[in-house]
Amino acid sequence: MYKSSRNYHNLRNLLVKEVAYTVALIDIDDFVNTFCNESYSIVITNIYKFLSNNSPYKIVYLGKDEFGIYSVDSHESTSTFMTNLLESNTNFNKKFNTSFSTAIAEYPYSGEDEIEILRGLEESLHNIKKKNRGGIEIVKNLKMKLKSNYYTVKQLERLSELAEVQQRSEASILREALDLILREYES
Repeated sequence: MYKSSRNYHNLRNLLVKEVAYTVALIDIDDFVNTFCNESYSIVITNIYKFLSNNSPYKIVYLGKDEFGIYSVDSHESTSTFMTNLLESNTNFNKKFNTSFSTAIAEYPYSGEDEIEILRGLEESLHNIKKKNRGGIEIVKNLKMKLKSNYYTVKQLERLSELAEVQQRSEASILREALDLILREYES
């Protein structure tokens, strides 16, 4: 079951604009050192089973040591979602002798589409891993900073065509492309 790279495709397919949802990214803390003498596939399978059995939410394995958790229960608050994750993390620590870090986002409050939601989740997860492993961070609205660059005429023509076909802004597509590059090289 272990995959050496992340793929958000299955999680992204769950994130539809028509319904409010809560979604989380989970990253297993110190995965490589904790499970260095074990088969990653067996460990990931056991973690997936644990999360599925200890959570009322949809669990999606994303690759490496990351999982997505998804809930469309509009009557449930983010605090209830977070409480369930904290309880799962405590039980997880007892069973696997490590913790997991979590980023939580709500649609539509944390972003206008699934791309912004995933970007916010990744940034929050990155923050929590740097300052408090085993913690939870709720995605805040992202602040943008202007950064101008030079592109070839052909690149800009292709970008404009893609934006029209995708019915998205050119800036949104460029941000997504940067996210993909950062994921590839940070891993």
